[in-house]
Amino acid sequence: AASPGSAAPSAPVAGPVVVAGAAAASAALAPDALGAQLFAQPLTEAQAWQHLARRWNVNLAGTADPCAQLPAQGLRCHDSQGGLGPVRLLDRPGWLLLSGPDGRSTRVLLDGLQGEQARLGLADGRTVTVPLLKLAAWWQGEFHTLWRSPPAYAGDGLLAADGASGTWLAQQLARLDGGPAQDSAEGLAKRIRAFQLAQGLRPDGLPGPLTLMRLNHATGVAEPTLAGSAAVSPPISSPAR
Repeated sequence: AASPGSAAPSAPVAGPVVVAGAAAASAALAPDALGAQLFAQPLTEAQAWQHLARRWNVNLAGTADPCAQLPAQGLRCHDSQGGLGPVRLLDRPGWLLLSGPDGRSTRVLLDGLQGEQARLGLADGRTVTVPLLKLAAWWQGEFHTLWRSPPAYAGDGLLAADGASGTWLAQQLARLDGGPAQDSAEGLAKRIRAFQLAQGLRPDGLPGPLTLMRLNHATGVAEPTLAGSAAVSPPISSPAR
């Protein structure tokens, strides 16, 4: 719930916006003031990735391609389009590109979702809580996030279903479906398809990034979530040989 500001507005304002400082102070902002707050502090794409990586306790150097630094930390960048559906499914912080009616744009960190409210991180470290309907007026549905990749992941979109990565897949699925900890490629495809159906994903039987992110979530890999947990984990270990 939004905290009341020091000065009462002249007319009731639905869904007040809360700005929280580092010292947990808060004040109410009218919706038009929110736009001024967001677009007055534009972030570049590289800066947005840097801010996001801190949620995984990773500090990125200020280069033109921050995502190139992440595999050494066991992380990958992921971009998606589709609005809040994929965002809620992935349940992890990310950054959004916002565009104002005057042509200005900025990037903000989506740090939390609660009901119909989104918590956004600004360039100066403050956060604002804004109704999703207000956010949708500036957002075109792009979502950019990070995920912890499994061992032997080549970064080409799919995890191989044989060798060390296939063993890792079978072991992770075994924790959920009670199946064998080693399986054939055909057996893995069937089990992945069942997992995808249960998770609301397209059941193609292929272990792509969305499937692997949901597998991390289901097996308890500690990553930050939109519910507010800031826990992170070390890189995922390879399966015992």
